[in-house]
Amino acid sequence: ICVSSFTSFDLMPLTSFCAYTTITSLLVLSRDKFYQKIINGPEVQEGLYNAPVVSNLAEAFYTCDYREFTKSLKILIGEMLNDPFCNEHADYLCSQFRLKAYIQLLASFKSLTLEYLSEVFGLGSDFIEADIARFIAKGLLNCKIDLVRGMIVISHSDKKKKEFNRFLEESDRLIADVQYMERTVNE
Repeated sequence: ICVSSFTSFDLMPLTSFCAYTTITSLLVLSRDKFYQKIINGPEVQEGLYNAPVVSNLAEAFYTCDYREFTKSLKILIGEMLNDPFCNEHADYLCSQFRLKAYIQLLASFKSLTLEYLSEVFGLGSDFIEADIARFIAKGLLNCKIDLVRGMIVISHSDKKKKEFNRFLEESDRLIADVQYMERTVNE
């Protein structure tokens, strides 16, 4: 993270730079890197001193306090709508933050009830269901919604299946190439 070398204070204050750094880092860094660079990063924490909403969002995400995460996210989106750099992207960023939180929570379970998710995030179960369905339809979440039981069933093996199928396809191509080369050499 380049916070320690930031010197363009005429472009934006350090607080804003640290807020943007935290927002983008939450979306792209792994959980351990996020802790190392943002939560435990003294330069970032110093810069976030005057940005409590972003600081609370980052802390809530890292500690898996999803209700506080949702509250902070609502406030942050309100602030983003007034920000010249983020206002056009506020809805997209909000959606991506929720996706990252869903992925983090669902990674530890085989299934969760919609009621539980609703309680954890402090959002209505209809909203959670529609939101997760949207992410499933886009191929961003590997799970299924069981409306009969009111559950989200996580499919952890989908990634391994995709990797295995890709490996088989590449192997088939390699075998075909070797056979073609063998025929060419033997002619």
